[in-house]
Amino acid sequence: MARKFHISPSSVERDLRTLIRSCWEEPDRSFLEHVAGRALSKPPTNSEFIDMLAAFLRK
Repeated sequence: MARKFHISPSSVERDLRTLIRSCWEEPDRSFLEHVAGRALSKPPTNSEFIDMLAAFLRK
């Protein structure tokens, strides 16, 4: 993604962390848990988040 949009890889990583934090801080995490397919006790890592989204979109 970084190469495609001419930005640094660290920007992509940071933006993913920001997105995950925003999703995690929502008062109602039901959609995030729906995407994950399970209850979450802690925020997912970047790679876990991407894996969750990919699995969700494949369904």
